[in-house]
Amino acid sequence: MEVNDSIRSKVETKLNHSMDTVGGIGKYAYALQMPEAELIKLISNKTVLDVGSGKGGFAKECALKKIPSKVFSVNARIAFPDFREKEMAATSKITDGVDTERVQKEHDSKVVPSVAQELPFKSEAFDLVLDFMAATHYSNNDSFRTIAEEMYRVTKKGGEVIIFADFSAEFDNERMYKDRALILKELEIPYKELRHDGYGIPEGFRITKPEA
Repeated sequence: MEVNDSIRSKVETKLNHSMDTVGGIGKYAYALQMPEAELIKLISNKTVLDVGSGKGGFAKECALKKIPSKVFSVNARIAFPDFREKEMAATSKITDGVDTERVQKEHDSKVVPSVAQELPFKSEAFDLVLDFMAATHYSNNDSFRTIAEEMYRVTKKGGEVIIFADFSAEFDNERMYKDRALILKELEIPYKELRHDGYGIPEGFRITKPEA
């Protein structure tokens, strides 16, 4: 796997300020407050992009459970040998020795070393784009604008972008949420708020790209 100099430079400046997100189906379903079965139904028979995928737990668990979906992972750090070793070790923990080689191979065929600001995919390539406490969560407003545009660009008409940022975990959480929401409005990207039990500061956005 190779990563160009521009992307490598951006990654190296962020490595000490980012959190690795090792998400699986259960974690994603919990964040969205839906049963795992409902999330599996949501992703089944779809082409899915997991932005800032960490060690690829979501894609690997989908492969392990043979869910009928194509899950692509984006993580710039996959190009770094030390991270790659940890990522492969994580596969063994997820699979517990069951079908490990197949799961790793399937993940490797769909993992891309890139940053969310420069998604290397054609427009309208995915039915569903996920960002769980990853690129959007650790970006400033300017970066968020670019990331939102990129995620929206690669989403098919009628498809969805789900951004779970957990704004309530941040110090200036309400301002951060308002800033991000304002950017989406300025970009004319329609969204619904993700809220915990309908109360408090929204924890993210659920975006449906219009058919027309």
